[in-house]
Amino acid sequence: MKPFLQISIGISIMLLSGSLFIRSIQTASAAPAPQPKEFIEEGTNKIGTYMMQYSEVVNASDQSEYHILVWDTQTGKSEDYAWSFSSSTWKPTGGLPENPLNK
Repeated sequence: MKPFLQISIGISIMLLSGSLFIRSIQTASAAPAPQPKEFIEEGTNKIGTYMMQYSEVVNASDQSEYHILVWDTQTGKSEDYAWSFSSSTWKPTGGLPENPLNK
């Protein structure tokens, strides 16, 4: 056989083998997620009495400040907490009105 024909047959066999190998691979399917036992109200994340919102802000000195806003869904009372790097605890900032959700 001529060298060109041998190379062409070799390439054809490699392409056929590769395509058969790829064809033999099964697609991975994830198991369906379990349905929640309790459904959350439509359009909200409300599930308990207290809600929290975490935020990170970079101040003018290029330092990160971490805040958590916590509020009672029943009364509307809320409190803002800031992370204290010196004591490694969350401390209330006292910067919110007593009941800002009802104003």
